[in-house]
Amino acid sequence: MSISGIPIPILYLLDAANLFAPSTVTCSESSGTTP
Repeated sequence: MSISGIPIPILYLLDAANLFAPSTVTCSESSGTTP
């Protein structure tokens, strides 16, 4: 992950959520519904 002079906290938050709760994201993706 490299910052190209564009700080986007939302992306970091989403990344963190993906790393902390990958099972939840996978479940949502598999179900085809977005939380």
